[in-house]
Order: sequence, then C-alpha cells, then structure tokens
Amino acid sequence: MSKRTKPTAKTTDIPPRPPASRWRDALILSLIVLAGLALRGAYLAELVHKPDYDSPLCDALYNDYWARGLVTGDWTPPAGQVDPQIQTTPYFRPPGYVYFLGAVYWVTGPGYLGPRLVQMVLGLVNIVLAFFVGRAVFHRVVGLIAAALVGGYWGLIYFEGELHPKALLVALLLLLVLVLHGWVRRPTLWRAALAGFLLGLVALLRSNVLLFAPLLLIWV
Repeated sequence: MSKRTKPTAKTTDIPPRPPASRWRDALILSLIVLAGLALRGAYLAELVHKPDYDSPLCDALYNDYWARGLVTGDWTPPAGQVDPQIQTTPYFRPPGYVYFLGAVYWVTGPGYLGPRLVQMVLGLVNIVLAFFVGRAVFHRVVGLIAAALVGGYWGLIYFEGELHPKALLVALLLLLVLVLHGWVRRPTLWRAALAGFLLGLVALLRSNVLLFAPLLLIWV
C-alpha cells in the first residue's frame, strides 16, 4: 500500500501591479502635486508683500549676506550689523546651504524671488520623493499619504519661502533613505558610495547628522 504524499507548494514571485493600478497611483500623485503647487503659489503671492521679503532677518540675513558675498565678492556688512568676519574666522554654521543659495543667486540674479521659487520647486520634488519612500518601505497607500502630508504641511511650505535649508535638507534625507533602502535589497558598491556622498551633503547642511553616522555604519 503506497503512502500518500503531500503536494509541495511552489514558490512564486509576487506578481507586478497591473498597469491600471500604476496609472491610478500616478494620477493621484499628480493631483497631490498640483494641490501642493496651488498652496505654494497662494503663499508666495502673500509672501511678496511681507515687510521682510526683501529684508531678511536673523539667520536668513546671515545666509543671504554670506551667499551674496560669495557671488559678488562684496563683504561689506549690512547697515547696523556687526561684521561676521566670514573670510577670516571659522564658519559659524555649516556652509552647504550658503553655497546652494549663492548658486541660485548666480543663476537667477540678485532678486529674492529666485531662491523662493527654487525651494518651492524642491518642495514639489519632495512630495514625489516622499511617495517613493513610503511605497518602497511600506506600501503604495502609505506613499500616497506621505506625499499628501508633505504637500500640505504648512511648516514645510513656510520654510520653503525662507532663506533656510529646510527644503534642501528634506530632499537630501529622502534621497538618502531611498538609496539605503535600495542597498538593503541589493548591496552594491555604487549604492554605498552614493549613500556616503548624500550623508556628506546632509552634514554640510546640518553637521549634527554625523552623530547618526556610527549607527548607520553598524547597521550596514
């Protein structure tokens, strides 16, 4: 009498999402980006009438002065301000954002509209990056929710209109997460090098991120 054998289950790959699902996600993400664009456009229309729009204060003044000095070579401090002696003393803050801002001034001219437009475009890019991070790490629905939160969160929109590194910092951090997630799935030398490069760029904006570097090395 022969023994009955149980059928062995075959392992199959997870089927790719149907094209209709991809198109639906793309449509929803496009609507989120358009909504984010509308919010940023409405805020920019109000921002240009603020008293400090073309007269930055505090940290924004420091960033603006440093960036303009790099572009024009004129290091004359603003009226009533103490000379920060940027050329002769160690940097008070990491220089990454200032070089970014100087590059924007070099391309768009000395006006204050250019940096705001560039940073708001970065804000729209961050919506898409947040979707990819959420989808890669968790689920497509999580990605869409993350994109909506980034697109409509007022704190992010506000700082995109200020001469501060927040928009650039968020973009680099999201890219870093995407690269690290790709490295987990398929470790390659170029992914590791790119992650290190992005971490270095983030450190040029916020040096305290280097406290995270040892934990990242242990995890890797």
